[in-house]
Amino acid sequence: MQIAQFRGGRIFQQEVIGGPLVEQVGETLEALRVFLGVGYEIGDRAALEGRGDFGLLERVQRAEVWPYSLPALREALVNALIHRDYLSGGRTRIRVHEDVLDFWNPATPPGGATCNSRTPFTWPAWWSAGALAPPA
Repeated sequence: MQIAQFRGGRIFQQEVIGGPLVEQVGETLEALRVFLGVGYEIGDRAALEGRGDFGLLERVQRAEVWPYSLPALREALVNALIHRDYLSGGRTRIRVHEDVLDFWNPATPPGGATCNSRTPFTWPAWWSAGALAPPA
């Protein structure tokens, strides 16, 4: 996994993340937190998050503010890792621009496969790790 942040058309910072695929998800989301400049809102946490089930001490904690939906980022990341071509030797890449995120992986659908096909050899591992919903 390679993540690069671009500013003014040039690479501002980048990071390469390796290791077991399931661990790459957490490490990549942590890198995205830094690259995207995730901020915080401080105040009544119950009001910020629209919940009423916090005690007094929990209410004064901060709430993270991501510029993109965290579940959507996680889904895009998991999809990029699941559907990549592991025989190609290339890396999955995320390009962070000022106004867009670009997820890319070295993959082409194998003969006859469509975009709706599941990668048969990797999805059971992701499913058992809780990173993917079971097939319908």
